[in-house]
Amino acid sequence: MRKQTVINPLLLLSDGMTLSLAWVISYYLRFHSGIEAPSGIPEPLLYFKLIPFILMFWLSSFAWARHYNNQDIAEPLLPEILSIYKTSFLATLLFIAFTYFYEEYRYSRITLSIFFLIHPLLITAGRRTCYQIFMMYYQNIPQRNVLVIGSGDFLRHSLSKFNQDAFKNLKYTGAILLGHSEKNKAYCDEHHIQVHDPVKDWHQFFKQHQYHRVLFCLSLEHSFFLEKNLSQIANLIPDIKIIP
Repeated sequence: MRKQTVINPLLLLSDGMTLSLAWVISYYLRFHSGIEAPSGIPEPLLYFKLIPFILMFWLSSFAWARHYNNQDIAEPLLPEILSIYKTSFLATLLFIAFTYFYEEYRYSRITLSIFFLIHPLLITAGRRTCYQIFMMYYQNIPQRNVLVIGSGDFLRHSLSKFNQDAFKNLKYTGAILLGHSEKNKAYCDEHHIQVHDPVKDWHQFFKQHQYHRVLFCLSLEHSFFLEKNLSQIANLIPDIKIIP
């Protein structure tokens, strides 16, 4: 299962809930925390009616900024918060333009300022909670062994990148090296990845070795390997990933 099929709906739901909560909190901080309100305190419903429009502008802005595409759950905290603030600035401009043309939805600028300051923090907290739920779910799944088929420097680069994969149930346990590279062999030895000899009979190979996924990271000079072997491997191991 690809992580996006699980984490993206969680993030979307979390963002919607935290945006709504942030708007409600902003209203009460503005009008019920001692801040002077010369024009009086408006009814909560007048402000809460704006929540569907807030969700529309903010979630569509996050989607446009690709917050829900290939989400890296190992992303550092500060860059994630800054990214949310940057996208939220665009959504805020759209929201101001909307309320400017629709007089019914007059609102306090102080409320919007409070909302702009606190909602990225709540969104980040919600997303981090989703990441933890996601990790707890995958940590309870039995280990899945990955066979890596690759060549050249591209193999080491790909493995070093995907060894940071947040799927704790995936483990790179075997490799088939194309071409002659002592660096690749040394890398596999260092990371306890078993190096297999070239395979002539894939059916027999996968019968002897239990693998759940095959990762291809081939340089251009060995791309012919895919044309010759991909269909045979795919019939035996349906979970295949090709990089790039």
